Amino acid sequence: MASEQELKLRMEAIETLVQELDSHPDPVWRSKARDLVSAILEMHREALDRILDEVGATDGPQRARFSSDELISSVLLLHGLHPVPMEQRVMGALEKVRPVLSSHGGDVELIDIESGTVRVRLLGACTGCPSSEKTLRSVVESAIVEAAPDLRHLELSVEGQPL
Repeated sequence: MASEQELKLRMEAIETLVQELDSHPDPVWRSKARDLVSAILEMHREALDRILDEVGATDGPQRARFSSDELISSVLLLHGLHPVPMEQRVMGALEKVRPVLSSHGGDVELIDIESGTVRVRLLGACTGCPSSEKTLRSVVESAIVEAAPDLRHLELSVEGQPL
């Protein structure tokens, strides 16, 4: 089994190769490379979906184990198969940052998640100080993006005012 460092190096190598293929001067080869990657990813998605069905990983303890393993979680996420729904991951992220917000007299609420757009609102005393708002916004954004890197857009507001 590969170490976390080896996996990180492999991912970096893949990203480099994709960038090199994407910048190839011949548009026909760029298109063929994209088609190849898409075909491989589609095949992997179908295989992973079948594996999840076979092991009964749609809920229960398997789901928790898959979501706690960074590699498995990221591969499933890549294929749109993350075992934990986005709303649950975002709520977990907000729970993690609540103590920090509370220490500044504030809180955060999830307004909604629609079509991959996450809307949250900062509440309380933290909304009165611009430097505090900026810091807390950064804390909230980082937590949400880490928990749900598959989100399309994040909208933060302060007591109804967009940040």
